[in-house]
Amino acid sequence: MLALKIFFGLALALTIIGGLIVLKKWDQIFGRALDCRSETPGEISYNKVQVVAVWLIAIKLLLWMFFSF
Repeated sequence: MLALKIFFGLALALTIIGGLIVLKKWDQIFGRALDCRSETPGEISYNKVQVVAVWLIAIKLLLWMFFSF
């Protein structure tokens, strides 16, 4: 059980660090692409919401697994 707690703790830490890196480079990752004329603000917003939703779900699952063992 200790090995699983260590594994999920490390995975949780890496996920949080990865999320902070994405947050730091937010405009670089999700900025408007000048060479893509068909990109709409709706597409950009959808991509942002999707990334945040997946990150939050990953955090929730890892917290659940960390505290269940």
